[in-house]
Parts: sequence; C-alpha cells; structure tokens
Amino acid sequence: MSANDSLLLVTALNNEPPDDNFATFDVILGTSADEPDDLMPCLDFDPTTNEHAVFTFTLPSTYSGNGIRVAIFWTSEATAGNVKWDIAFKRQAVFDNTATKQYAAVQSDVDNMGSTARDVRVSSTTFTDGAQIDNLDVGDLFKIRVTRDAADVLDTINANDVELLAVELIEAP
Repeated sequence: MSANDSLLLVTALNNEPPDDNFATFDVILGTSADEPDDLMPCLDFDPTTNEHAVFTFTLPSTYSGNGIRVAIFWTSEATAGNVKWDIAFKRQAVFDNTATKQYAAVQSDVDNMGSTARDVRVSSTTFTDGAQIDNLDVGDLFKIRVTRDAADVLDTINANDVELLAVELIEAP
C-alpha cells in the first residue's frame, strides 16, 4: 500500500463502549431541501468529563509498515474553541491476554472547531510503526481508544458536546 492510502474506516455505529465514561450514541438530523432528511450517527463526547470510544480492527495485509495516521471526523454545535483528542492502540494478537493487556502510550491532537456550528472537521494524529501502535503486525487484531480530553486546558469547547462521526486509519507517509 502507498502512503496516504486508506487502511480502514469505522463510524459511530462500530463503537464498543468501555464499562465507564463512554461517549454516548446520538444522531444528527440533516435538514436539507432534498427529502427524506438524513440521520447521521455520532458519538457525543461531554465537555466536562473525559469520555471514550473503542473500535476493533485487524491490520490489513496492505499495510506496508510506514506507521498509521488516525483521522477523526467530528463536529460540534460550538462556534469556537479547541478539542483535544487522545488516541491509543492495543494489540490483541495470538497469545496476548485480553484480560490484562494495556494500551500503548497515548498520542494527542488539538484541533480548532472553526466559526461555523456543525462544520465537519478532521483531526489527524500520526503514529510511527512499532511501539506507538503497540508493535502491530499484519493480520493482528487490535483496538483503538479515542478519548476527548475535556479536562485538559487545551480543550476549550466548554459548553458543547463534540460529536465523533468516523475514524479512518491511513498509511502514514
């Protein structure tokens, strides 16, 4: 696979919520002139509590070892402020103990909402091959945990939920 090629894409419907402080499922009603109106599934991340979403993947055979860029598609009713995303990988390969395995170190991204409510934004974080992606190999089962770090001073969308629409994994350049 070449750099910047898409490896995998998941939407809010693929979330596997953790046992506590999970982002809640919701839908955004699109009200354009064409009927019927669209419902866009999303995950609501609270402005005051760190909340999480978890997605499971297998690393496709097209991955060539350049690292992985994680793109988070999101929106908000806010018209200003920043969101801070924390992302971590957890490999669950053969012989890994699913009950005790921990996530690799978190990588973070801070992105600006812009000035128009409900504009779709894309936050992007690049992970190097190796420890940052928990030493994944092609074919490995793994999880990604996405957290809105609402407690961090860099997260300034203080009165609104941030709504995650999709997560895409892309071969890093």
